[in-house]
Parts: sequence; C-alpha cells; structure tokens
Amino acid sequence: MTCSLRILIILALAATSSLVLAGQLNQTYVEIDVIFPRNETYKPADNFPIALVVQNITGLGSIGNYFIHWAIMPYIEGRIPDIGLRWNADFALPRDNTGSKPVILVDTLNVTEWIHTKARGERYMLHWSITWDNRALSVRCGGNGYVLGGIMFGLEAKWEKDYNATVGWIDGGKGIEPDILQVPEYPALGQPINITPSTTATSCPTLTYTGPRREEEVGRQGDPCAVKVDKSVASSISSHAASLATARLPPTRTLLDSTANNGAWLAVRPVQTALAAACFVAGLLLSDC
Repeated sequence: MTCSLRILIILALAATSSLVLAGQLNQTYVEIDVIFPRNETYKPADNFPIALVVQNITGLGSIGNYFIHWAIMPYIEGRIPDIGLRWNADFALPRDNTGSKPVILVDTLNVTEWIHTKARGERYMLHWSITWDNRALSVRCGGNGYVLGGIMFGLEAKWEKDYNATVGWIDGGKGIEPDILQVPEYPALGQPINITPSTTATSCPTLTYTGPRREEEVGRQGDPCAVKVDKSVASSISSHAASLATARLPPTRTLLDSTANNGAWLAVRPVQTALAAACFVAGLLLSDC
C-alpha cells in the first residue's frame, strides 16, 4: 500500500532545554535503519543521498534534545579505519514531536569534491551516533563514546574506470549510480538502541546498542520491515535530496569541520530569527501506512 507523506521540518535545538529525570520516565528505545547507501559500490556524484529512518522518535524527544550525527569514514582495504572523516553532519531532532510514525532523515553530499584520489581497495562506512545536548547546562554527551551503527559501501573514482579501460587489472568500472529509486523496498540493519534517562540534571542518558548479538538479553530486535520504501516514498526522498544538493551554498569551510551541516536548505515554513544561524534539516514523516 502506498504511504502518503507530509513534510516535517526538524528544527535545531533552542537555546535552553529541560530534562526529565529517571524517576519520572522509564527506559525507552529508538531504532535507526538505513535506506541509503547500501552495501554497493557507487559512481561518484555531486548528489549522493544519505537517508536514515528513525523509529519510535518519541523515545528520543521524551528525554531531551538529541542530534543524530552521521559521518563517512574511509577504511583501508575495506578493513582498517583510516585517519579522518570525509564528511560529517548532524540531524537535529525535535523534542516536541508526538507522532508515532517513522521519520525519514534526508541529507546529501558532493562525493566528487573528495574522491579524486583513494587507496586501492579503500571502502567507506556511513556511521551514526546520538548526541544529547543541554545548552542551558553546557553539557553535551555523545552516545557513551562509541558509534551506534554503520554500513559499508564503495565509491569508484573516475581514474579507476578510465585506468581499467586501458590496462584492465584495476577493479574499476563497476560502480552503479547512487539512485534512491533503485533501493530495495525495505531499509537495512534495524538497530534498536536502549535509552536510560539521566538521574541528575547534569548527567547524560545512557545509550546501549541492542543489536542482533544481544537480542536474547534485552528481548528486543530491530524491525526495518516496519517501513516500506515504495516508489512514492523513494521518489520523495530523491526529490528532497536533489533540492538540498541544488540549494547547497558554496563551501566556506573544510570538509572536516565537525559543525558542518549541509542539510539546512529546505524549509516550508518561516524560520524564526533566533534559529536563522542554527542547523535544521528536512525530513519526511510517514503516515497512513
């Protein structure tokens, strides 16, 4: 059945935030699934979509303000993490979201800006973490200090394809177009994350990855099939990614700037002056599925 969609603008954090203590709220969870990229090798593109699904987003907002941070990390020979990130940004999630439907977070990056050279066999991981932010108390906590999930993929540099055509021994010329319209109907991975509220106003919530190896301990497993990426949904994601790429401003910083946010260009309602310099990102809210 085709899902109807409405646009959800996920605004940045306000200057202050409040905290619900553990005595008032029991442990909850959130699940993050991946629509794009998948475990494929892609051609370089100036519009390379990033699309994640957040299930039970109210589990995040009920505790405090959260960012979902994503980053692209290179891996030497596809196994050994290299130094530095190729790109990273934040999705800022609203506390006041009361919807029960999964939320699709959409961003895009220009791969052609940094894929000029790469090591033979180098692959990449899209990984994500969750950061809790309480600006009133100047406290920022990052997912217990570790990445909460990730998916490997490959990128083909132009020289690989050209060199392969003349010499024939480099594994090039096999990349596919990064086309959201060609993704499978259901997201990948399905990783639940338990969230235990803080016990004091200045401490951080505890985030615990509850992936497949620990299902027997926590009694919960991911359900990526709860979200169907039919042609209508895929087309909407593709359209949003294209809009973000088209409206992207010329870069005025290095690609490794941890405050980077290239998802701040699509809005359907006026942005308050106080938020004009803050980050916000466009997302899709699934409804009537």
